[in-house]
Amino acid sequence: MFDGGHLSPPPQLPSPEAQPVPQSNSNPSQLDSPEKASLKRKLEETNSKLSQSKKKIKTLQQTKRRLLKREEKLTSIIANLRSKNVLSTNSLSVLETCGSGIGDLLKRCEAKSKRKGQPAKYSPELRSFALTLHFYSPKAYAYVRKAFDTCLPHPRTLKNCMRQWKMVLPSMQRLFNFFNRELKLYREKEKLPHVR
Repeated sequence: MFDGGHLSPPPQLPSPEAQPVPQSNSNPSQLDSPEKASLKRKLEETNSKLSQSKKKIKTLQQTKRRLLKREEKLTSIIANLRSKNVLSTNSLSVLETCGSGIGDLLKRCEAKSKRKGQPAKYSPELRSFALTLHFYSPKAYAYVRKAFDTCLPHPRTLKNCMRQWKMVLPSMQRLFNFFNRELKLYREKEKLPHVR
């Protein structure tokens, strides 16, 4: 290496043998053939559908898990009411079989009694229950609202909901018109006096 001030050339390393490049049976123009491009597209579409399906499965599982938790909460509320003998057995059986609108109402009442914050928005089931009850009798609605310590929406809120549901109102109007016609026909048939 170092010979009297002169540098000797570095030792020759064995040259690596050239690795043979595998030759395919097809030429480069066939690598991007329409068939291969079509297969690539199909593979990408299939992978896309697979990932979408996985996302959908995940969201459905989350929804199922949330519904199960919600059901557990409702059953625990009913069990709590049963253990404290707050309601009769008939009332409890009705609560167990009724829709989730009543369950939401009970949850709001429980939160209000514990002085916890209530959600600003009413659930669709509770809104539907309140609208139906108010539709049949505003006085009955006022009584139920007072009995449940104002956990139901205020009548003004219900009127705003009705304004937002403009598509529902025409069908209700048709229903009212139908009942009015039927009532008139019945009164004419039975010769009953017309009462307003």
